Amino acid sequence: MQGPERFEFHTEHIPDDDLITRGPWIEASAGGLDAPILVRVGKSADGRPVITGLIIGEYEDKEITSDTLRKIRVGALLSQLFEGFDPDTPPGLTSPDAEGFSEDLGAQIDWGLMHEHVWHPAQDADPRPRQLAEARSRGPSDDDLRAFAKTYHRELMRNPRRAMTATARALNISRATANRWADACRGNGYLPPKSPPQD
Repeated sequence: MQGPERFEFHTEHIPDDDLITRGPWIEASAGGLDAPILVRVGKSADGRPVITGLIIGEYEDKEITSDTLRKIRVGALLSQLFEGFDPDTPPGLTSPDAEGFSEDLGAQIDWGLMHEHVWHPAQDADPRPRQLAEARSRGPSDDDLRAFAKTYHRELMRNPRRAMTATARALNISRATANRWADACRGNGYLPPKSPPQD
């Protein structure tokens, strides 16, 4: 059984307009969409990538119906957009003399836009004093917490619904331990506070 059709993405550089600036716009097409759409990606207060802007009908005069809107699968779109995104490893940049340099440069620019506007790793400032009652020998080290925060944030970008499980798996710790470490990271300022539940 084949899954839903995949989206295709292209970075769009839209001329300055007060209504549509504030981040890179990405064209999404295919994926079951009736026509290409433009999405602006940002981040929520808790660090998840979210769609902060949407333009439908930029290229075609077509009626927008409830069915048109239902075909915009936001979760699948974000998941595919960040599939394989690694904030520490931009796409390979070859020397300017190498064949294919322009494609690498385009990938570098796209990666840089995503990195700048969405991925904001934890600050490397001096950590605040730990407010945990447990002994240091039994809890994670500061380096462990920083590594956890970085891994969690990367997984949050790739798949927000399974970020904690993926982080636990990547670091070879239990999900319960991952939840405790996330709380410790929030206490130390390595992760933002949890978002309040939405109505």
